[in-house]
Amino acid sequence: MVDDNSIFKGLIDHLQSSRAQDLLRRIDELRALLVRFSVVLLAFVCGGFYFAKDILLFLKEPLAAAIPSQKNVLHFTGPMEVMLAYMKVSFMVGLVVAAPYGLFLLWRFVGPALPQEHRKYVTAFFSASVGLFLIGVVFCYYAMLPMGFKWLIGFGGDQAAPVITVAEYIDMMTFMLVGFGAAFQLPLVIILLERLGLINEQMLRKNRGFILVGVMILAAVIAPSPDPVSMVSLAVPMYLMFEGALVVIKRLKKSQLPAVG
Repeated sequence: MVDDNSIFKGLIDHLQSSRAQDLLRRIDELRALLVRFSVVLLAFVCGGFYFAKDILLFLKEPLAAAIPSQKNVLHFTGPMEVMLAYMKVSFMVGLVVAAPYGLFLLWRFVGPALPQEHRKYVTAFFSASVGLFLIGVVFCYYAMLPMGFKWLIGFGGDQAAPVITVAEYIDMMTFMLVGFGAAFQLPLVIILLERLGLINEQMLRKNRGFILVGVMILAAVIAPSPDPVSMVSLAVPMYLMFEGALVVIKRLKKSQLPAVG
């Protein structure tokens, strides 16, 4: 006679073994994706280094517009600083250019974990993610940086002459461009969390005030200058994207697309 306890224990062991195998398989997939992204990133970084000089000239245009009286708006304090700046520029360019591919790999990894009826939206999420990242970078370079530099240089220009080093400028540009691209992913993060059942539309609408405060804090952190104009200029589009996410969530519900729960 077969022992029921042994059968039950064997079933549990089988399920645990199956889950462990699935987890190990997903970890191997993630590791492979990270390797592929690293190779692509390295290729773009090397290509960016070849054009680093021209890219640096392009990146310093917002600063040059804020200090038209200076012929050379960037300075270096050590013999290796410009070379290191070129390396940072190449890494920043490689990161920005490789970001769409990284987002593609991310959604490709997340897609199989979603229910079958949700997987058809992975392509839409990927396209929107890449588009929002690029919009964030362009918005930062052409709108926020000129405004921020003008305020910052004007704030201290009456007291002293600005001496901005290449290293600190590139560090700030990297943080700003990547930060804006990441910040513009906010609506997709909200929609994804709602689809996964971690949050709901009523919760979001009820806590609009807290979300607005959070958006203002985030805008204060990544805005190029601490003046209210820059922070509000970033906070407004981010909050509008939050409201846009609510509209998308509502339409998904009307289409009777069930959330994962």
